Amino acid sequence: RDNNLLWLFIYIIGILPGVASYCCKEIFLKDRDYNYNIWWLNSWISTWQLLFGFITFPVMFIPLPPPIGNQISVNEIPQYFINATKCQFGGLNSQEGDNCRYSLILFFFYQIINTLINILMFQIIRKGSSVIFIIVNALKTPITSWLGSIPQLAGKHTQPISVADLFSFIIIFVGTIVYNHKEEMDVNKPIIDIDKPLINHEIDDEDDSDIL
Repeated sequence: RDNNLLWLFIYIIGILPGVASYCCKEIFLKDRDYNYNIWWLNSWISTWQLLFGFITFPVMFIPLPPPIGNQISVNEIPQYFINATKCQFGGLNSQEGDNCRYSLILFFFYQIINTLINILMFQIIRKGSSVIFIIVNALKTPITSWLGSIPQLAGKHTQPISVADLFSFIIIFVGTIVYNHKEEMDVNKPIIDIDKPLINHEIDDEDDSDIL
């Protein structure tokens, strides 16, 4: 029980950077003064993720008990990268249990799908809000559980839908209704549209002609 509480605490702490990230994305995407390009923003986010990946790389050497830890020593890192490169781009197996035959094709489709999902995320946040995206993103949990319960898709790893899966779907459904009960207020939206004239001069001219 203590172990479960520890991982629950770590999970909650891990949510905070994601929440800050979504809020930051919404601020920039709804900035009417700059109107940031979505593809440009996605490229910079990917660059920073790669940079922080290199910075946090030493974390993998923390000696954690299996199956959590990677169990990779510093001396094995060069060979690890060589084997990974051969598997990813050459489709060559280096160790027993490797299945690298279609790794490059899967990697290619993964990048395309991941990029499209990111662009869709930016569109949802820009047109709606980060809360709407989080609700939509949360739907993948019950959907994944449902797909995992189909033997034709999951095979030997099939798992039946649990009460927790049904409860999570109900919570998401109720949360969506509560959130959309009132229209969201956009604090960045101007009260008066400066691009639209306050007085329609054409109508005024027609009225004046009628009077004459």
